Amino acid sequence: MATETIPQDFHQLDRRVSRLEGAYPHLATKADLKELETTMIKWLVGIAISLTAVIIAAAGLALASMIPLLEQIITRLP
Repeated sequence: MATETIPQDFHQLDRRVSRLEGAYPHLATKADLKELETTMIKWLVGIAISLTAVIIAAAGLALASMIPLLEQIITRLP
């Protein structure tokens, strides 16, 4: 590398570093990531509970609709 290009390289390096430092406020911190993890876990638990309730309700409706059919089958048994 020639000595004439060193000041130009430092100017380019300074410009690149200042551009990188300008992005720091937009990056997530460890606290931000921990808060996000907690929020996501709460959502996943809530969704799991809701899906379980829906499955139980659907199974209950399916069984309730089968009761008349089962009664007919039982009355025909000897």
